[in-house]
Amino acid sequence: MTLPSVKEVGIYYPWSKHKINTKTLELRPFEKSDMSPFLVHMTTENAIKSILESSTKEFHGKIDASKPTQSQSNWYGHKIVCFTETPIFSIDFFRHKSHDRWLKDLRYGIGFSKKSLADCGVRPALYIDKRLLRMIASLRSFSMTSEELELYNSMAPLMTPLDQDADNQGFMWEREWRYPNEEGFEFHYKDIEIICCPFDEVDHISKRLGEYSNNVTFVETWGEYEEVSKYLESRLTSNEMKLVVNSTGIDELETARTKLSSELFKLEAYEAQLKRFADELEAIRSSIPTFKDKISHIESEIEDRKKWYESHCCACLNSFEEYSLTPHEWEKDGELDTWICIDCKQKTEI
Repeated sequence: MTLPSVKEVGIYYPWSKHKINTKTLELRPFEKSDMSPFLVHMTTENAIKSILESSTKEFHGKIDASKPTQSQSNWYGHKIVCFTETPIFSIDFFRHKSHDRWLKDLRYGIGFSKKSLADCGVRPALYIDKRLLRMIASLRSFSMTSEELELYNSMAPLMTPLDQDADNQGFMWEREWRYPNEEGFEFHYKDIEIICCPFDEVDHISKRLGEYSNNVTFVETWGEYEEVSKYLESRLTSNEMKLVVNSTGIDELETARTKLSSELFKLEAYEAQLKRFADELEAIRSSIPTFKDKISHIESEIEDRKKWYESHCCACLNSFEEYSLTPHEWEKDGELDTWICIDCKQKTEI
């Protein structure tokens, strides 16, 4: 049952039956499609092994801090550790959006609980327009009290340009969180929730993690993470589902009914969302052949024009074969080789 409008049922309708009680940092995509309960540090094949092996503490890993690659300002010298709150199924978008991310082959990563990292001091990046950014940066040239200096030093590492007026309109799509500590981010293996790596490396990483690998979800690609399945598995094995109804007190039964009803409404809302996606999926499927046909037509036209340019003089437009003309390579026109006959070439040199 979907949540009706207040106009349909009035203000005294028991809205609380439909309320999603999940806490903010624990919201999942099927509750709000742009949310994730994880923060992920994306990295490379060599770096992920180094991260798990670089700590001097047993059963610990460490992510080194570094200056953000998009930071172009001389005043910004802070080293941080970067994470993204992008939902797991969308993380591969990074390689499609950024050529640099693709070159680095960022198919690897380590995911942690967003709540746990927030408790450790990881914070959302502050996307600020350049004018305000310059004003805040200029405070460095003034004498500040210890409290003001502490405030500035707390904010500065988190600041990054909004860049709404840049050609690419900035990097807000990264959904970045930062750990502002130049010593890097050290963590216990038990804190790892997800690791993305090729299948043939899972065994090596599992051996490194030891017993803690049992609690890690390994995925070969970011799109493999089964958010709904993981959630349903946890709910189907919950205490409420294990209740022996006939031998349970009424107060406990009512509490269980409330919790299960909330989960049911949540699942029904997600089902409705998926049905809308199914309609959109059908529209996409029906459009794909049209795009393929258009691309095929364009490619055919390009090939025909290439052949024409290679067999005709670019000046008099006569066919080399038909008029027994001698071709001479003239110049490049984009991807097309253009040719000119000897007669026309001689005329251009007069």
